[in-house]
Amino acid sequence: MPQTKDLILQITAIEGSFHKFRGDYVNAHNTFSRENDARIRIYSKCIGLFDAALLYLLFRTFQLPSQSWWSSLPIEYQKMGLPPNLIKSPTSRSDLKNIINENIDNFWSSTIFIFLYGSLESSARAIVRVTHPSKFNYGRGPLMQIYQTLLSTNFPRYQCMLELFQLARNTFHNNGVYFPEKVGNDLHITYKGITYDFVDSQKVQFYDAPKLLFFDIAPDLLNMINDIVNSTNVSKHANIMDPSM
Repeated sequence: MPQTKDLILQITAIEGSFHKFRGDYVNAHNTFSRENDARIRIYSKCIGLFDAALLYLLFRTFQLPSQSWWSSLPIEYQKMGLPPNLIKSPTSRSDLKNIINENIDNFWSSTIFIFLYGSLESSARAIVRVTHPSKFNYGRGPLMQIYQTLLSTNFPRYQCMLELFQLARNTFHNNGVYFPEKVGNDLHITYKGITYDFVDSQKVQFYDAPKLLFFDIAPDLLNMINDIVNSTNVSKHANIMDPSM
């Protein structure tokens, strides 16, 4: 995992980039609904997740390691009418380190992966329902084909990243173990100089999930989103509603 300082700087920077490009897009298409147009919401959903990721890092860094924070919990529980010993404080620095590094950090990484993937998927399906209404069973078809259609000639630029992102999301759903639809369908994907081995029924080594997500994937996702929403076939439509709104 990168140093906390570097992670905070990177997440802040990537969030700022999403803010900038969302603002540019809103200014260039001021008739689109900022609240519920899928082309704008795709930026907003990512920004919301980066906000949550940053808040977690701040809590992890400045509150969770503090004994005074743990000591305050019984008082807060009593204020709510809960038993004061509902959660016990870690008994040693080693216990606290295990709680943070082995449990909470892993939960944080996998949650951001899954929710970011879902945010992009829902937006892509909402867009393709309008741009290609007669294809993909009204946006319910294979996601990789939907990306390929929306990106057109730019798809090869992002194909490796998208395949890795999809496999990682699926693997996180299986507690880190790769279970392909077809038995024995092992895959090996090299992305930005690192090869990720997806071997049937084995735990996948992502080496450094926060680095992979925030330093490698997130910048590529921003470029991909820009390519999709600025393409003529997508931007020409007066309204593309996000069904989740």
